[in-house]
Amino acid sequence: MKTLFFSFILLLILPFNTSAQTSAYTGEIDGKKIKGTLTFKKDDTVSGSYYFVSRPDRVYKISGTNFVNGEIKADISYAGKDVYGGTMTKTLTDSYVVWEGDFWKENADGETFYIILRRPR
Repeated sequence: MKTLFFSFILLLILPFNTSAQTSAYTGEIDGKKIKGTLTFKKDDTVSGSYYFVSRPDRVYKISGTNFVNGEIKADISYAGKDVYGGTMTKTLTDSYVVWEGDFWKENADGETFYIILRRPR
């Protein structure tokens, strides 16, 4: 009876499986080296983080959507506060998967930066 009960519970849970694909990336922001991750989930959400190689203690969080194949609309936050918003597009080279794009500061003071994240194919 216990086996039947647990099998039933498993059948209820399986359709809600949120398996995701996480990959490590290297890249740069305005010429400064960064390292990070991006996780793509089945529900088209994307999450991740990055840090500047020169400041590994300062981790920025990435959250967004990948509703359009090859495009991430994302917000970048630090210490729980949204700081930047923008869009990254995907390019495939012979050797790399590359995500890159412009981000702007949420308080509209005109500050922008260009981010590039790449990983081997």
